[in-house]
Amino acid sequence: MWKHIVTLLLKILFIVTAVSPLSLQPPTVLSQNPLALCFDNFASESECAELLTDRWRSSHTFTQVTSRVGSLVGVPPHRNELLRRTTSTVSSQSPLELHTDTNNGRLACFATAILYLTTVPPGYGGHTSLPLADASSDDFALLSAANLVSQNIHHASMASPHDASVLEAAASACSEGGIRGVRCRPVEGRLFLFYGRDASGAVDPRAFHRGDPLDPHFKEAKVIIPFLKELPMDDVVDEEDFKNKISALVKEGMSLI
Repeated sequence: MWKHIVTLLLKILFIVTAVSPLSLQPPTVLSQNPLALCFDNFASESECAELLTDRWRSSHTFTQVTSRVGSLVGVPPHRNELLRRTTSTVSSQSPLELHTDTNNGRLACFATAILYLTTVPPGYGGHTSLPLADASSDDFALLSAANLVSQNIHHASMASPHDASVLEAAASACSEGGIRGVRCRPVEGRLFLFYGRDASGAVDPRAFHRGDPLDPHFKEAKVIIPFLKELPMDDVVDEEDFKNKISALVKEGMSLI
């Protein structure tokens, strides 16, 4: 009974706080497979400033922004979702290999929304890149990624030497507006939304992604809040029900275009 009460209260909170003080601009469609969308000015300058403070997690701004993300993808925030803020500088960054956000046992994750709190100017790296976006079905790198997914491997570092080499080459070849994949540059207030599962509910190998390294000449910090949106599992009956609900959410995402 208490679970239903908590769920009801969360839905009420979701409705009350989901209205954005900003007029949401139509997104830029970066890719169709996976669906990847860029929303500029999703958060205001003052909201980003608040989220950069030490009290970011307990702030009303965080509650509002979290609810707006939930409204966007059709799933209100809930207790099972992982929420964190990450800061990267040239001196502190560590290599981030290609991965899917179903990693570390988070199989209910169906979409990722990255809110950039700071701007990285053009030419200084730091993009979120999806090198396999819109890849053809016979693309060598996509075949390697699909091989990983079939083995329930979610990190390229755990791939065979061959697959790891192919995927690393694809990541290196990915460039903003280039011939392989897509990249989203960090801009204050920008939200980058992409779906990690396809319309059938299965993990999409095209959703392998990484955070690109920062240029050594970049002297500031890249700060993001990644929202890993998960299907609430309390009402899931079985595996078929899980896939059907994930599929419905992914198809609903197409309405954002």
